[in-house]
Amino acid sequence: MLKLVQQALGQELKFRLPQFSADRNAPHAFRAAEFAEMAASVGKFWQAHDMLYENQNALRDEDLLRYGEALGIDEKMIERAFDGSFDQKIRADFSGGIQIGVNGTPTLFINGIRYDGPHDAQSLVTILREVDREVAARG
Repeated sequence: MLKLVQQALGQELKFRLPQFSADRNAPHAFRAAEFAEMAASVGKFWQAHDMLYENQNALRDEDLLRYGEALGIDEKMIERAFDGSFDQKIRADFSGGIQIGVNGTPTLFINGIRYDGPHDAQSLVTILREVDREVAARG
């Protein structure tokens, strides 16, 4: 859904995707978040994000190692994902999310305001364009 919104709005769309990975129902989510942060550090966040999303039921360490190799990430960098280097950032993202009302994923905010409307691409494009027009009208 976000990819469709991204395609529709192109460079107009700016968004932040913090980690929110402490779901007790998803035991491998934290490791996947570590992997995603490592991939981001080498400029491959979106490729890793897509791979993780498409393989949500295969997030064990050996799966993550295989994904890193498939993305062409050096083995030492892949191992760095799990050495604790990214844990503070992931925990800070999670805590920050809790403080502003995130209680699951996806939770969307538009210009800092939680958006609880429809999550289909067309609805999001429409609301984002409306907000952009309002902001532009205010100057």
